[in-house]
Amino acid sequence: MASRGHYFIMAGRYDKIFKSLGEDFPRGLLHLTGSLPLDVPAKIEPMAREINVPGLAVDQLYRVRTDATDWLDHSEAQARYRAEVRIRLAWYGVLLAFTYRLPIRTTLILMAKRFGSRRIPEYVYLQYGDVVIRSRVRVVRLWEVDARQALELKEPELLPWVMLMNGSDRQMLEAARRIRTLGKSLKARQLAAQYFTLAGLRYDKDTLPLWLKKAGNMLTDEIIRESSYYQLIVEEGLKKGLKTGMVKGLQKGRLLEARRNLRLVMSVRFPSLGEVKAIDRVDDPARLEKGLKSLLLASDEKAARAALRKLNGK
Repeated sequence: MASRGHYFIMAGRYDKIFKSLGEDFPRGLLHLTGSLPLDVPAKIEPMAREINVPGLAVDQLYRVRTDATDWLDHSEAQARYRAEVRIRLAWYGVLLAFTYRLPIRTTLILMAKRFGSRRIPEYVYLQYGDVVIRSRVRVVRLWEVDARQALELKEPELLPWVMLMNGSDRQMLEAARRIRTLGKSLKARQLAAQYFTLAGLRYDKDTLPLWLKKAGNMLTDEIIRESSYYQLIVEEGLKKGLKTGMVKGLQKGRLLEARRNLRLVMSVRFPSLGEVKAIDRVDDPARLEKGLKSLLLASDEKAARAALRKLNGK
């Protein structure tokens, strides 16, 4: 089971991707959450997310003006649902109301079905003596949102989010293919990194490598190699292996993790290499980790084979 500290590191990564979508394409976010249909003319103005109370800041906040109304749209995303977040959203609503004096719509966006909750009460009630707070929280479960909404918009920023939506394998692979059409641009690398990271929310550790092998075939080697996702594999994998080794009092945990990481990258980047049994003959974790880094940087299959031969000193 992952440590509490590890969970918060990962949650922060998903939160960063959500904020990136909200900053790059707010209209798409409002459309996907059902707050504002695309066919309604509106002016969307990002608002300051800092609330004038020490230590509090919201995820996304917009002022939306249409011909019919003027209101604030406040949304928070959660990789793993925790009941206390509803109370926090109620307090955010009160503070935003006093700060801006505008109608407020609050949305809780749940990102992963396997970490979600079956039933979440629509209203939050808080009472502190004579002060009574009643706050409505709209809940959007991304896995219930049709993936076609993201694909039909043809906006690149939404492509990684197809991984968390209600879609088929074909639609998820189509999102990867469209990222590939962006070429070797910085945007392509950023979207690929987000795509792979969000895949970690949809799939467990046993299923994820199989999916990455499929999706990796839809992307160019350059995009995959330069994606920060592979650095994540190295960093998280080495940390986990080291911790396991310390608990057991030997290097076996680090060794097993290094072998697993090496095979994972091989299956995604160079599936034609098949099963390389030489990996099991290497008992030095440091050598495997060095080989992993070489494999990440390999420009083609020939370079990958050369990196694997070096594992056994050839």
